[in-house]
Amino acid sequence: MVLTVVGALVAGTAGAGPVAGADTPAGTASDRARVLTIVQTGTPGVARAAEIALAGSDADVAEFLRTGEAAVRVQDDRVRVGQLISVGGRGLREAAQAALNGTPADVTAFLETGWRAPLEQDMRVRVGQIMSTGGRGVREAAQAALSGTAEDVWQFLATGQFAPAERDNRVLVGRIMAVGGPNVQQAAQIALSGTADDVKEFLRSGQYLARARDQETTSVAQLAALAKESGEQATRETEAAKEASARAVEASRLAKEAAQRAAQETEAAKNDAGRAAEAAGRAADSAG
Repeated sequence: MVLTVVGALVAGTAGAGPVAGADTPAGTASDRARVLTIVQTGTPGVARAAEIALAGSDADVAEFLRTGEAAVRVQDDRVRVGQLISVGGRGLREAAQAALNGTPADVTAFLETGWRAPLEQDMRVRVGQIMSTGGRGVREAAQAALSGTAEDVWQFLATGQFAPAERDNRVLVGRIMAVGGPNVQQAAQIALSGTADDVKEFLRSGQYLARARDQETTSVAQLAALAKESGEQATRETEAAKEASARAVEASRLAKEAAQRAAQETEAAKNDAGRAAEAAGRAADSAG
């Protein structure tokens, strides 16, 4: 994209001199034909100035050919260099600014050939940035481009990076799917069955929404398990309490019966001190 824009900006007649010669007779039909050619082929500012000259007198046409075209062309060239600053990388911007700080000849030299080396360096820097954040396929393709020509670097930036990036994205989705929960696995499978944009969307945000749903499901399941466990524990405790109560009732009944028997034995043995004391002891034990 950048190379296309730069090529369009530097193409044309940057730095070219006036179409007409200084010895051309002023105001002739030939002068107007030359100015008409400039309208059709000149840079934007030059073309507009040529139109204005054509709408004027023969003297206006002659003055445009003598000095006006060159003056406007210098300004057009500076505008084009300024446009390069807005689209280029750091190296191209610095070289363009240096040209603008120089003479019209510096601007012309930059537009003719001076932009190429800093642009190529900027492209290599950009490939390195993509390489540092890409997957295995992107890194391999980027390294191959950096080991090649400037055209190889440009082709990688223009088109070559995208196919390996798509493959890397699919590999990453597969890895996430392998360790994810049910919702993550389902969302990942849908993405893999879709387009490259679907895969990107899953990696950008879909995986996190699915993980949140898995986490929510896990939390609900954990709460349900805790509730079930608590219910089972409560049931066990209730049963244990019932059993303890039953044992207590039975123990109370047995104790009451034992106390009654002891009382009866005490009454029956009241004339026998030893037996009476023994029966009284059993009655006390039963009551305790």
